[in-house]
Amino acid sequence: MLTEERLASIFMGAIMDSLDNPLFVYSPDETYWLVNGAFAKIFGKMPDDIIGKPLNNLFSPEESEERLNIIRSIFKTGERKETEFRVKNTLGEMRCFKTVFNPVKDDDGEVIFVSCIAIDITERKQAEERLQESIKLTDAILKHAAEGIFGLNLQGETTFVNPAAACILGYTPQELIGKQSHNTWHYKHNDGSSYPIDECPIFSSMHNATVQLGEERFVKKDGSFLTVEFSSTPILDGACVVGAVVIFRDITERKQMEMALIEKERLSAIGEIASGVAHDFNNSLQIISGNLELAMLTIPNIPSEVIKFIELAQASAVTHPKSNDCPSRFII
Repeated sequence: MLTEERLASIFMGAIMDSLDNPLFVYSPDETYWLVNGAFAKIFGKMPDDIIGKPLNNLFSPEESEERLNIIRSIFKTGERKETEFRVKNTLGEMRCFKTVFNPVKDDDGEVIFVSCIAIDITERKQAEERLQESIKLTDAILKHAAEGIFGLNLQGETTFVNPAAACILGYTPQELIGKQSHNTWHYKHNDGSSYPIDECPIFSSMHNATVQLGEERFVKKDGSFLTVEFSSTPILDGACVVGAVVIFRDITERKQMEMALIEKERLSAIGEIASGVAHDFNNSLQIISGNLELAMLTIPNIPSEVIKFIELAQASAVTHPKSNDCPSRFII
């Protein structure tokens, strides 16, 4: 007949083996008193291969001592403890477990066993590590990007800013974090008039959930303007817009060079037109002068007063500026 103690042990073993999480019970003589199948499977063993054996049957001396110190402290203080351990399984994979140690007490409150249940958190830890790597990579990109990059919340307050953005606008990053962006560097037009926020394409991208691209004039800390190419992209949390990422590039010098080139081409075109006009004008003067001279030779008895006017007209035609002296007179 099964004794009550044996029956309880069988039920306890059945319950433990039904658990997916590794579990063991450690005795005061520093051996495994009970282990379940999930715990034994980690090491490629059966529970009976582990029960009655010490920790160093499964772990290195250093690992065994680390775990024993925790178990001993629980036998001494009766306090529950949590920690994380890494264990290499039979496949050579390093698995990470969140491990909870609990004291098992008798009716007098004495700790007679220490139970431990382990939760495999390997995937979670790997996800956390990937997230940290992603954060580091993103941080590196933000720090070293030549373009200015802002993050804005729905109120237009700056939530993050990279060094390039702050430098281009003449600020430090700390001066911009938490500030209302439009009122800081986009608040006025070239003529000094106010730039209403509801006309701002950056805010339009957030409130209309659309990507905005174009050229704008931003205001630096010293009040001067710079011309930028920008993109404003809404940040979505599911279907909800929670802010925007603004990326911009200072194109002030490029625009100045473009304007200088346009002006140069304009002056060149005017010069060519003026040169053509002056050339045609000189040709007309030469014809007039020739005709006056012919008139003098062929028309008899020209009154002296008329001859005087003809001579003045010829002199004017001869002394008129040449075509290559004229273009500058036509430039406006």
